[in-house]
Amino acid sequence: MSHVGPLKRTRPHSRGGFALRLLTAACAFCAASAALGQQFPYTAFVNAPDVYLRCGPGDNYYPVAKLEHGQKVEIYRHDPGGWYAIKPPEGSFSWVSAEFVEPRQGNLGMVIGEHVVARVGSSFSDTRDVIQVRLDRGEEVEILEAREFNSGPAAQTWYKISPPAGEFRWISGRYVDRQLAEVAPREPSADNNLLLARHRRREPHDAAEHVSDRRRRHREEPADEEAADDWEEIDGDVRPAAHEEPPRRTKAASKKPRRVDPEPEEDDVEAEEAADEDERPARLRPEHRRPKANLKEEAADLDFALS
Repeated sequence: MSHVGPLKRTRPHSRGGFALRLLTAACAFCAASAALGQQFPYTAFVNAPDVYLRCGPGDNYYPVAKLEHGQKVEIYRHDPGGWYAIKPPEGSFSWVSAEFVEPRQGNLGMVIGEHVVARVGSSFSDTRDVIQVRLDRGEEVEILEAREFNSGPAAQTWYKISPPAGEFRWISGRYVDRQLAEVAPREPSADNNLLLARHRRREPHDAAEHVSDRRRRHREEPADEEAADDWEEIDGDVRPAAHEEPPRRTKAASKKPRRVDPEPEEDDVEAEEAADEDERPARLRPEHRRPKANLKEEAADLDFALS
């Protein structure tokens, strides 16, 4: 079901009707401005981020675009409920059936029907229910894109066109200011002074940590020229190159290798054992030792051998 917007009106059949409509609209705006003490149109600024722009003066109208904080808008009218009618911003568009538009040179098209409806488009969906303006035969429109909706026998081709004269978009007045608000610096207070004092006390400590960290990284730089290619200088600081991991040095690798004596040959071992046997007293050699009947004598012999 289509919603008919507040600006729907019957247009004259002649080609001069377009200029007449503009003149009539201008006179109406001037009269309304004089009655309300307002000067229209005027420039204002969006005072909040991500503000929805709608196809009619109310939350029940579908959104057509989103405005950012500080974006400039041109306001043409104040409507009941605190909604402002603005000129469609850049990127806005409408839809018209290709059945009633004949493409011409470039991206222009000529309206070939009577009272052809232009439907307000949305950048969020293909919704095109609201009608604000009807186009006269012979009017030119700027064609942005051709698109086919539905399929089969119900398929229809529509032209996306620039918003025709007389179309508006609406924004809630609470999101609009006449002047762009500047972000004022914080006024001095006890809390702010405490935060500043903490920050200043922290700065020398952070600087000392930074210097210590840089010195540590410089000590870890590779000594040979070939490994130095894997390091790069960024903003006066030396860091490992991104394409390779930095060489790691461990404590164990820095130690000198321990000296390992070669294992003695088998003949040398036998010779040493024979020399030890020759140095022993004759009575303690295995061939001369005999079991003692007296344990005290055996203990004395062992003690002598050990000494």
